[in-house]
This record gives sequence, structure tokens and C-alpha cells, in this order.
Amino acid sequence: MSNNMTRPTKKHGLMAAINDIQSRLDFKIRTFADRRFDRKYKVETAGIVWRHDLDMDADRKMAAFQYEPTPAPVLRSILKQLRIDYSKYAFIDYGSGKGRALLLASEYPYAKIIGVEFSPGLHKIAENNIRIWNNPGQRCFKIESICADASEYKLPNQPLVIFFFTPFRSPVSNRVINNIKQSFNDSPRSMYIFYYGTNKKFIKLLEQLEFNRKEIYSRRPLSALRKYKGMIFWPDVIDKECQTS
Repeated sequence: MSNNMTRPTKKHGLMAAINDIQSRLDFKIRTFADRRFDRKYKVETAGIVWRHDLDMDADRKMAAFQYEPTPAPVLRSILKQLRIDYSKYAFIDYGSGKGRALLLASEYPYAKIIGVEFSPGLHKIAENNIRIWNNPGQRCFKIESICADASEYKLPNQPLVIFFFTPFRSPVSNRVINNIKQSFNDSPRSMYIFYYGTNKKFIKLLEQLEFNRKEIYSRRPLSALRKYKGMIFWPDVIDKECQTS
């Protein structure tokens, strides 16, 4: 009887050890890839800034997640999903941090690219990254990081591509999604929302928009980028020339 009781414990312990090793290896691989991106373009986007280290008050920290840059290969894979007239669209990144998504979005000819970040420190780094960004593939040069409360940010009244990497918790996330819904209801227009992550509460909020939904980047079990998946949400009001690949 004692043998039967110890076997699951041993198995669980072994699996936990394997998962821990895999997580540590994944982190090292991601860190190496992030730093390689920074070295190539001479910017500063890598590294995790934990929630307790963010330069904001205690209430804001409770509503925030840590800063973690979206892996460049993943972001490029997500961004290439659209077949649109980019010149009509503004790209918005909520919780834009050090600005990596803004930099990579500039590889497409958007009308403008805007990052919304509450942390003054991360915003300052993003501004410097935008200033020194030197990429031969850059096609949009109107890039800006705004230091602002995401829940109070008013969306441009034009077609939009919006990106989220689970930047904040409730009640900020609720207000942001409600603002998007209100903006769309006030001015129905083409709008694509990219989400990278697996936060079930945030996904449920996005589902409340009652937009169409499609998975565009699957979790990859044997990859260092295996943690999250990508999804796209869009309303029925879409310009005729716009589609997802």
C-alpha cells in the first residue's frame, strides 16, 4: 500500500523537475534571442521588468503584469497575417513597454504607429529606441510612444490594428475593452485586434466585443516560444480589400 502511494508522488516530482528544467532552458533561449535582436538593431527592448520594479504607484502595480517583450519571430509571424491597405490604418500597442512591437510594426507602411505605456521609465526607453531605430526594412516613420493611462486613451477615428500582450489586469483591462467597444459603436470601421497570450480572463473580455475570432499562432510544445498563442479578432465591418491570410 505504501508503494502505491509513493509512486504518484515520485512521478509528480520528476515531472515537476523536468518542467522546471524546460522553463529555465526556455528562458535562457528567449533571453539570448532577445539580446541578439537588440545587438543587431542597437536598441534596448530585452529583459523582464518585474511588476514590483515598475515605476508606478501600488494600485497601478496591482493592475499590471511584468514587462516582457514579445519575441521578435512571433511578432513578425503575427503581423504578417493581414492583407490590408496599411496606409489607411493606425497601429496601436497597449502596454507598449520599451517599444519592440512599435519598431517591428514599422516594417509595414501604417499611417501611424502609437504605443500607450503608463510607466515613465519604460516610455523613456521606448522613445530612445524609436529615435535610434535603424532598419532597412522600415516603411512607417510616424512612430510615437505616449505615456498615458491606457484606460483613458482615446482611439483614433480611423481603421485600426490593435495589439495586446496581456499588459494589464482588471479594472484597467475592462475599461480598455469597453473603450474599444464604444469607439467602434460610435464609428463602425475596420478594426483588427491581435492578442498574444493565454490569459483566459483577458480573452473573455475580448470575446465580449462579439467580433469574429481566429487562432493565428499556436503554442509550440518543443519550442522556447511555447508559452503563448496568438489570436486575431475582427468585426463584420471590414473593408472589401482587407482579409486575414
